[in-house]
Amino acid sequence: MTNDKYPTIKLKYSLYKTGAWIVVLILVLIALGFDASGHPVETGPHSITPTGASIAFVFIAGCLIFAYYQLLQKMKRNPALVISKEGVVFPRFTSQLIPWTLVKDIGLRSVGKRNGQVVELLLRDDLPAELRSEVARKQWLNFRKDCIVVTVVPWGFSGMSEARIVEAFQSYYREFAS
Repeated sequence: MTNDKYPTIKLKYSLYKTGAWIVVLILVLIALGFDASGHPVETGPHSITPTGASIAFVFIAGCLIFAYYQLLQKMKRNPALVISKEGVVFPRFTSQLIPWTLVKDIGLRSVGKRNGQVVELLLRDDLPAELRSEVARKQWLNFRKDCIVVTVVPWGFSGMSEARIVEAFQSYYREFAS
């Protein structure tokens, strides 16, 4: 048995983490369903009429159906993220391997109240045309528009903690990007 310092890491989407907000939508939908019975709901200085509650019910139901569809699409991607010595495979952006040599830098952003880390792989300008076009089609998923970026949100995966995923990106990049 070899003690490999840089094993291939294969992660899948966490059903619990990505599906928890669907439960919230279901609860809101149930609450709106009960309130659409004909009695206005008092919400401070405003009230929701039965028509407004019905419209909200239909809107939330549509969001719930869309969220369920998106969750099923995510669950089909297995593994959802692969970090290896050769590079990164992140099917949300591209099914191709993104070699470490094509990563210009790794950026970290803190988001949310609990300061979760978002990993941004800033890609070099000399990407192969096929890889560039695949990643550029998903450019709308990024907050940065100054370069081609692959954004990884570590808290959506199971199998490793957020901190370990961020640490893995940083250590693999330092070791294999040269």
